[in-house]
This record gives sequence, structure tokens and C-alpha cells, in this order.
Amino acid sequence: MKTSFTNQPIYTLFSRNLILTFCIVNFALCICKAGNYSWTGTTSTDWATGTNWNYNIVPSTNDSVTITDTTNNPVLAANTDIKRITMTSGTLDCNGYILTISALATFNAGAINNGTVTCSGTSTITFAGTTFGATVSATGNNILFNGSVFNSTLTAVKKGTSSDNGTGGNIFNGAVTITDSSSGSLVLSNNSSLPDTFNATLTVASRSSGSIYLAHQGTNNVFNGKVTMYSSSSGSIYSNYYGTAFYNDSIVVNSTSTGGEYFGMSTGTCTIASGKNISIGTEGFSYTASSGSYGTLYLKNVKQNGTTALNLTLTGTRATIKLEAGSAFNGSVTVSAPGIFLNGSRFLNKVNLTYTNSGTPAYTINSNGGNYFGDSTTIVNNSGATINQSTTYVDTFVCLSPQ
Repeated sequence: MKTSFTNQPIYTLFSRNLILTFCIVNFALCICKAGNYSWTGTTSTDWATGTNWNYNIVPSTNDSVTITDTTNNPVLAANTDIKRITMTSGTLDCNGYILTISALATFNAGAINNGTVTCSGTSTITFAGTTFGATVSATGNNILFNGSVFNSTLTAVKKGTSSDNGTGGNIFNGAVTITDSSSGSLVLSNNSSLPDTFNATLTVASRSSGSIYLAHQGTNNVFNGKVTMYSSSSGSIYSNYYGTAFYNDSIVVNSTSTGGEYFGMSTGTCTIASGKNISIGTEGFSYTASSGSYGTLYLKNVKQNGTTALNLTLTGTRATIKLEAGSAFNGSVTVSAPGIFLNGSRFLNKVNLTYTNSGTPAYTINSNGGNYFGDSTTIVNNSGATINQSTTYVDTFVCLSPQ
């Protein structure tokens, strides 16, 4: 008996199934693969509409996005996650939502408003011309401040080991918090012709071995709000290393380790507005060790307008203040510290200095001298240290007796 088969051959079914499987896998790969998408705004302002993007696909969490100026500028309709962004022109309206970028972020121009921009991860974040009405939170290995405007609050945390030399030219109109939590340094205003302007409060903190440099080389950096500095490891905060800075509100310093706060380390100058001054903050300025490095408050080329009193108390066994050449204090100066170095400052009002080092072994403090004391001066050694004044230059005392 002859048997016939009406079904299709097995190899034909196998081929069709193989082709179908290949198509499904290929489609899945296309969906998962990271893409580079540019905003066109062809249909509307809706970020979530595919036809507003060059490949008719809405970018997702693994995609890179470029925003340029178009007739219809993008508007978010929900919290949105992408991998990279390049802002070259145009305006992005966050519409009250959060835009999260997990890798490289480059803000060259344009504006981002009405919401929050969060940059995270380990990539480089470059602020080079974009104006932010949105709140900005930036955490990355490298952060470069190269000329953006921040009209809302900014929080920045540097995590990388290399130094970031921001050129400057930034305007900060909202409260700013900058933290260095790594071994790499973060530099602001590294171009002599590009000063930064801070119009609200500024908080800077070095929490590891990396240092933060404010007003590094720029001329006429301006700080119109209260500035608070923290150093809790071997990293320090430096202001006006080579540049010039105008502090129009109070300066609060804190140091609890071998780092410190330094003003005018090289040729830079600093001017403190009338009615304002430097004070110690809530973390204190204290460091205890038997020998070696010490936390330092370094004041060189610091000029005080007005006659507000300067009252500073540093504690521990090694915390030190250095009053250096070019500094001039119009108000009375009262300092109590384990170490006080007097190296060429001008004191135009009453001075009271108390050395408090009680560490073992005691150490010797040698001041260069070259200071001018224009009113009554009291120097008390309540420590076990040996104090040598004017080891190199002559000090001038106009009035030796307390009044």
C-alpha cells in the first residue's frame, strides 16, 4: 500500500522557523542596542513622541541625546532617564520633572528650565555655556565649569582622581554646594580673563585628599553670598591662589585634619567687604597630633575694608594660623591657637594673640617678622612651645601697652 504525505517537507518548516527566530532575535537586538538620537521636533514639543526624533524612536535609558534649536523645543512629560546628553542650542523644558543622565554630559549652549537635571555615574560633566533655570545635581569623576549660568541651586560632587581645570566665566545665581570626595583636585576660574560670580551662598568641602581651588587665576571673582569652607582630610580649600577675589559677605572656615583653608598662597589677592569677616564654623578648626603636618588657616594678601573685629579660636595641638605678607586688618584681631605665625601683616587696631599648644613634645614656632602693629598688642604664650618672633625681619610696634 502506497502512503502519501500532504504536509510540507520537514526542512521547509525548519527553515521558516529558523527565519522567524532570527527575525525575533534581530528585532530584540535592535531594541536593546544603544542609539544616538537628535531632537527634530517635527511633530510637536513632546519628548515622548517618536516622530520628534531623527530615527522616529524615543530615546531610552541606554541612549545618547543631542538637543539643538528647532521650531518645537522639547518638553518632558514624565521623569526621564538617558545615558548621555549633548546640549548645543535650543531650550529643554523639564516641565517639573527630573532628567537623569547616567554617563557623559556636555552642556555647550542653550537652556534647560523648570525641573531637575541629575547627572550621575563616573563620566565627565562639562558646563560650557548652557543656562540652567532647572535645579542641577552633578556627580562624576570629572566636572568642568567652563562658562555656564546657574539660576537655581547647584550641587556638585567630584569623584575622580585626575584634576579638573575649569576655565571659569560662570555665574551662579542660586545656592551652590561643591564637594571633592576624591584624590583629584577641582579648579574654578583657571583662566585669568574668566572670573566666576557667586550671587548666593557657596559651600565647598574637601572630604578626601583632593583640593578645591576657587578664583584660581581669574581677575575679579566675586562672592556676594556667605561662603563656608570645610576640610576634613589632607585636601584643602584654596582661594585666589593667583587670581583676585572680592568677598562681599562672611567667610566661615572649618578644618579637622591636616588640610586647611588658604587665601593668596601665591600672588593672588582677596578683599573682604566692610562689615564682613572670617569666622570659625560649627565643625571647628582643630587638629591634634604629636608631630608632622597640621591644619592651617593661611591669610596672605587679605585686605579688610571696614573695622569689623576678627576673632578666631583654633584648637587641638597642631592647628595653625599664618598671617602672611600683604594682609591688612583694620579691625581688632584676637586669635587663640596652638600655632600662630606672623610673617609680614599689618595690624591697624588692637591685637591679642594667645599661643595654646599643649602637645608633647613641644615645638618651636619661628615667625619671619616684618609686621606692623599700629595699636596696643598683647602676645601670651600659654603653651609649651618656644616662640621666636621676627627671625628675619624687624617688627614695628607703635603701642606696646594695652589700653
